[in-house]
Amino acid sequence: TGADPKRIGDTATGAKVEVEAHVAGGNGLTISLVQDGVDIQHATVDADDWRHRFTVAVPKTGSRVRLELTDNGDPIVVTSHLWLAYAPPTGGCAVGGRGPFGALALGLIALLFVVRRATNRPAA
Repeated sequence: TGADPKRIGDTATGAKVEVEAHVAGGNGLTISLVQDGVDIQHATVDADDWRHRFTVAVPKTGSRVRLELTDNGDPIVVTSHLWLAYAPPTGGCAVGGRGPFGALALGLIALLFVVRRATNRPAA
């Protein structure tokens, strides 16, 4: 997604950044986008191979985001941060054909985990 996709630990630059989550084997779980320690958006995973895009406004002071995958509030996966640096829009140009987000780099967090619940594990 985008000409210069970012990964966990990288810095994405723009006024708005698009973050994509990919969850494999997590049907029924919840994913939350956490910005500077605050849960700002969430979605329910409704397929075994699932993707979702979050759009994040970048404050002028910069920011950081991460994803949390939970099962009834219990953490399953917590990613490291994607760092965000503010850059003013430059007139609504399209990036990677995804729409008018100004001069931003698309933030991509690929959450590629096969989630195994206790009920799916073989008995010991």
